[in-house]
Amino acid sequence: MAILPTFGTLDEPPADLDAGPGLNFFSINKERLLIGVLGRLSAPETVQEEVFRKSRQDERFRPAAAVWRKLTPHWVEVLSDDQTPRTRGRRPPDHPAVLRATGEGSQRPG
Repeated sequence: MAILPTFGTLDEPPADLDAGPGLNFFSINKERLLIGVLGRLSAPETVQEEVFRKSRQDERFRPAAAVWRKLTPHWVEVLSDDQTPRTRGRRPPDHPAVLRATGEGSQRPG
C-alpha cells in the first residue's frame, strides 16, 4: 500500500489519534490524507476498541475497522491504556510536523 510522503520524520514521535478523527477519516477511506499530514499515528487501546465498536454499531463507520486493521502496526501503533500522553510523547501544537502542515512554522514568534 503506497502512502503519501509524510510531513513528519521517523525521528518524531507518532501523532496521537483519537476515535473521532480515526472514525471520520478511516470510514471514508481518507487514511492516506491523515497519514500524509501527520505521519505515523499512535492510539490507546480504548480508542481502538471505540473504533471497532462504532464500526459495528453504525453503518456510516463500518469501513473504519477494516482500515484500522490494515494500518496496524506499521502506521497506527496501539498503546496500552496505562501509558500517559506525557510518556507517549504527544505532539504539541508547535510540533514540527503540525507547523509544516498548517503553514505556521514561519509565522510563530521566535
